[in-house]
Amino acid sequence: MSKSKSVSKVHLLKRRISCGGLLKTSAPAAAAAAGSASSGVGMEPRKSGVDEMLRIQNTRLQEKIKRQSRTHALLVSIVVVFALSWFPLNVLGIVLDVRNIFPVRKRL
Repeated sequence: MSKSKSVSKVHLLKRRISCGGLLKTSAPAAAAAAGSASSGVGMEPRKSGVDEMLRIQNTRLQEKIKRQSRTHALLVSIVVVFALSWFPLNVLGIVLDVRNIFPVRKRL
């Protein structure tokens, strides 16, 4: 997956969240989040659910891109090793076939 596709997915996810179509929290969970954010002196404010969801989504997309690039590299290396292994035998076969088609005459 390319970087532009992952960026567009994040953009679409932001749009869905801002429209309220993706994030649904229960009343007790929202109350607990509000209570924990206001209690405690010197605590950093909690990240909003939207930011956390976007961070998780972005992390998953980056892991997927990494996994796909490793898979592609492995497949390419397998193809290259296969080609290099069989190339000498095929060249030898072609040379022998051409030699039989056009025999070399010995000069006296």
